[in-house]
Amino acid sequence: MTNRQKIEYLQKYVQSKGAVDDIRLDIQEWEGRKDGLGAAHISDGARGSGESNIVEMAIQAIDDLINCYSCEILRLTDLTAEIETCIKSACKNRIEWRVMRLRYIHGVQWGVIEESVGLKKRQVQNIHTRIIDRLAAGEKTYLHIDG
Repeated sequence: MTNRQKIEYLQKYVQSKGAVDDIRLDIQEWEGRKDGLGAAHISDGARGSGESNIVEMAIQAIDDLINCYSCEILRLTDLTAEIETCIKSACKNRIEWRVMRLRYIHGVQWGVIEESVGLKKRQVQNIHTRIIDRLAAGEKTYLHIDG
């Protein structure tokens, strides 16, 4: 896998996480609309029929978003598992593993990673560079980490 392919792969992961967050917000928005419309007076006359259609449209939109959400969660789960496997295969110790997971699975900023693992900026950068080089070379270490 070339570095360009790795970058594209990680971008897919970030995009998938963003899509999940966007869909979650859309569902919340439609739930709020539906709840607000459900409290509206709906008459049996011709004027009221439009109101019930709006509620039905909101319910359908929520159902569609939930289906999209489920598909995106499955995609994100698959990508996460593949990235986890890739990280485990390139790390030789728990600190390397933690740096890479914090960065690529959780999207944590470098400064927070430094504080979290108790290392200086340069040390974290060296770890990251070392792992990326191992991945580029196809070197596998098969670190066994539980949990």
